[in-house]
Amino acid sequence: MERHWTGLGYTLRATSRDGRAAYFVTPDGFQLSVVVGWKDQPHFRVTTPPAEPSEVALPTTPPHGPDYRHKEVPEPDQFHPFWSLREAPPT
Repeated sequence: MERHWTGLGYTLRATSRDGRAAYFVTPDGFQLSVVVGWKDQPHFRVTTPPAEPSEVALPTTPPHGPDYRHKEVPEPDQFHPFWSLREAPPT
């Protein structure tokens, strides 16, 4: 995980003791946390630097994708050669 984000120019600020979370800062001041959770599902959180107030237009197109309101969200079913492992890493 660290290799990917530092390769994009992000600065590593901290990692968790178990290696399942990492915290980065982007060159333009965004803060990014990556946490690998249940069934190795990655969770991303981004905090923006302070921004100037501005007007934002309402969306002009309907949302795309399934509507999971009031339904159980399915487990991830996508494989990515960088982020996905076929087997658990050695302990």
